[in-house]
Amino acid sequence: MGWRREMENILSWLLWGAFIILMMRFGCGAHMFGHKKHTHNKKQADGQAEAIRWEHPQSAVDPVCHKTVDPRIAKTAIYGGEVFYFCSDTCRSKFEVSPDTYVDGSAISRQTHVSPS
Repeated sequence: MGWRREMENILSWLLWGAFIILMMRFGCGAHMFGHKKHTHNKKQADGQAEAIRWEHPQSAVDPVCHKTVDPRIAKTAIYGGEVFYFCSDTCRSKFEVSPDTYVDGSAISRQTHVSPS
């Protein structure tokens, strides 16, 4: 009777293995059946859509502590559609609590460069 129990165990492992392989192959998110076509507006279909490219500014000023920061490695926050750069998480947290305190018309760190390509 021991061999029967061993066969049941082996069969159980094989079924679980097959199930896992099927889920990996056809399961959720596998996209096995191809990519469905998306509809785009006429402008995009004709290739007339203008691409927008965003560029980091060369330097920026932290609106909280007024230090000059390197935008490539600085912490960021977006407020009012503009990007603000911070020297640390602490300054960013202070800004996010009350951004109106730090944003004024002369904020040097309000630098968003968008240019069509």
